[in-house]
Amino acid sequence: MEFTFFTCYQLLPSSWSNGEITGLKARTGVEVNLKWTKRKLLASEITSSSGKPIKIIYRGRMETIYPQSNVKYIVDIVNFTIISTLQIK
Repeated sequence: MEFTFFTCYQLLPSSWSNGEITGLKARTGVEVNLKWTKRKLLASEITSSSGKPIKIIYRGRMETIYPQSNVKYIVDIVNFTIISTLQIK
């Protein structure tokens, strides 16, 4: 089974204590948006056009999401829980 690996590093410069990045795209059809406060990730939006499993790695822990194609997942990265989903047209 082919997976997309998404690793969340805490390599942000100290001057970037709050912020967000949108539209990160992998070749496997995964798009990621990240938001952080006080240099800690709050949540992530993950959309997969392929529906292939996604392994998320954060702070030494790895979890797998089995997404449906074209569904946006709002994920609490710290607790590895899906907060909500939204069908993309």
